[in-house]
Amino acid sequence: MFNIFKTDQPNDFIYFSKIKYDVVVYIINFYTLNQYTPTLFEIGQQFNFSRARAGKIVADLYKLGFITKGRSPQRRIRIGEDQISLINTINFNREYPVKHISN
Repeated sequence: MFNIFKTDQPNDFIYFSKIKYDVVVYIINFYTLNQYTPTLFEIGQQFNFSRARAGKIVADLYKLGFITKGRSPQRRIRIGEDQISLINTINFNREYPVKHISN
């Protein structure tokens, strides 16, 4: 039987923590309110951590397929309706497979 969650390496999974969930919900709410996404600096300010940590969390969200990247150097985070629907169905505090996306 074919297992869609089987990966070749143990690093092909990312732990989806409560803080990552909170960040993606913040991105969705920010986008809904403003019609554009927050910068890494704004995410860091909201959660009292550095822009670098915000960048790492956003990178993990991208690898999981929960957000996409645009070409803008400042507001690069993109989120679509299908991704918003997906967030409403997932659980935090568990591992999810990395999406193999090239961008």
